[in-house]
Amino acid sequence: VHDHDVNLDDIESGVRGSQGNPRQRDESQVLWAVIRKLPEDYRMVLVYRFINELPIAKIASIMDRSEGAVRVLQHRALGAARKLLV
Repeated sequence: VHDHDVNLDDIESGVRGSQGNPRQRDESQVLWAVIRKLPEDYRMVLVYRFINELPIAKIASIMDRSEGAVRVLQHRALGAARKLLV
């Protein structure tokens, strides 16, 4: 396990705990169900980018990839997530 591995359970419980609105909790549960179905690299890039709000350069460093590769990965991850939401 790497120092930067994404622990979805910890992140998910933290995000859920910060949302009091029942509709937001329902939406959050759906989004986490989708995220959990994605391949690990997709999950990592989405969590780093949109939950942790890290810049592309930092994600590239963490994942040991180029910034361009991270952008492509993010694009593919969002596309895969959209397909699962439909």
